[in-house]
Amino acid sequence: MSGKIDTFVTEKLKPLLDEEALELWDIRLSKEGKDNFLRIFIDREDGYIDTDICEKVSKYISEELDEIDDIMPNKYYLEVSSPGMDRELKTDDHLRRYLGEIVEVKLYSGIDGKKVFCGKLDDFSDEELKITEIIQDLKKKTEIEKPRSFDRKKIAKINLAVIL
Repeated sequence: MSGKIDTFVTEKLKPLLDEEALELWDIRLSKEGKDNFLRIFIDREDGYIDTDICEKVSKYISEELDEIDDIMPNKYYLEVSSPGMDRELKTDDHLRRYLGEIVEVKLYSGIDGKKVFCGKLDDFSDEELKITEIIQDLKKKTEIEKPRSFDRKKIAKINLAVIL
């Protein structure tokens, strides 16, 4: 079902997204308790998404979805928002856009007793992801850089890191 919804939303939103210079970042359909949620994440090159554009996209796609009961037969809540500063990087396009930036890589199972690694995104392929891990040595007040490679099949999630 989710594949149908993804395809439908992607096709229906394309004209509006093109007109507003937006990109569709992600679509998530989830059940939380007794409620269903359709979450649409939009972005633009400068990264600034305001509530007015979210409202415009929400109204536009809501009207389309209301006419197609076979796609969304159950009641649901529609949410349109930015993917946020700590956005999940799910596609090769997402990774390409953030090469050289600091990412957080979460693994299904640990390496050296750790499941979460933070570092600069250096490169990726279909098979692996390469980062330069940044390790803080608090005693010496220095940073140690350690190259790391991860099998992409073993990665649970990759997020853009928020550095304060």
